Amino acid sequence: MDKRDFKTSKILSIINETISDSTEIPPLLSNVSTINSTVSAIISSSPSSASTFPASTMMVTTNTSSLPAAVSSGFDGIESELIEKSWIFSLVILILYLTLTLIQAYAFVRQRTRNLLVYLFTISLEMYTLALFLNSLDVILFRSVNDEPNMMPLIVDILRISALALFILFVLIIAKGWPITRSEVTAKPLVAMAWLAYLASEILLYSWTEGSLIEESEDRYLTLPGWISLGLRIIIMMWFLFELRATMMLEQDQQKLRFYLHFGVGIMVWFVYLPIIVFVGSQTSIEWKYNFISVFSLLVNFLAYAVMAHFLWPTKLTYHFLTHPTESDYSEGIDEYEEASRDSFNCLSQINYGNGIHHHRFGHDLRLPSSKT
Repeated sequence: MDKRDFKTSKILSIINETISDSTEIPPLLSNVSTINSTVSAIISSSPSSASTFPASTMMVTTNTSSLPAAVSSGFDGIESELIEKSWIFSLVILILYLTLTLIQAYAFVRQRTRNLLVYLFTISLEMYTLALFLNSLDVILFRSVNDEPNMMPLIVDILRISALALFILFVLIIAKGWPITRSEVTAKPLVAMAWLAYLASEILLYSWTEGSLIEESEDRYLTLPGWISLGLRIIIMMWFLFELRATMMLEQDQQKLRFYLHFGVGIMVWFVYLPIIVFVGSQTSIEWKYNFISVFSLLVNFLAYAVMAHFLWPTKLTYHFLTHPTESDYSEGIDEYEEASRDSFNCLSQINYGNGIHHHRFGHDLRLPSSKT
């Protein structure tokens, strides 16, 4: 064998080893025709080398035609395994949410007093559970059978966005102190307009995100509409924190203040988790990024719904806070107290001046000089 035949044999042996490695099959499939033509050209240029090649090396040109079918069957097995894992995960999450929804439905039946907060929370939880049910139905029945596009993902995402928007309205109303501290919701038109604007913005940003994504597994929050959506969430969080702080400064009952503290900490965690896991998910690989954010979002949302269902349980004291209007509106009481304090101070100042005593602003009493007769 001359030097040229030795180099040709070496090249073909490397190709044969590469094909036998399953991890290198996907990038090699696109170049199967190129490899065939290259091998044929090498053999035709050196006919004498054909008899000296090993039998395993000569099998490259004869077996590459059956290679795509074998790899395709391997990919089908991987895809079916992923579908099976997705199906199992969707079923577990759906069972959790269905259980929580049934518990809330039982509590709703037992609740003798229902107000806007109870209806908002119950509708939000039911819509989110319905979205998960339709998504599981889509994964099990449609995506496992064919990959044809359908309207189910769009319906699922609209239900999910609407459910979370209702939950945000629910926590904002509590943060404003109704019905625990205030007898009515302050600035109702502002709250309604801001909530409708937020809901419309989220739906528009979702449509924008769907149009800009190439693959479904891409990270939605690392696009421009995704960053805008996170910014809106942070703005809502700051509004929630401002309203809750103002309400806690107004409240005087220690049990209600303790409830506000626990409620505020839990909801702040719910607001903050999404930017954090988006940042952490951006540092992971592309294969795990989408699943990482989706799994944590579903679990944290479940915990938020579970905590609020616990607060609304009929035998809890917090249920009485959230469903029975306050007997005394502290906002009106404080206004009256401040007005009475101002009147008392003015009256006291006039009396002191009449007695010949002047109160200095630094707290010293200065006796006015009396005129000598």
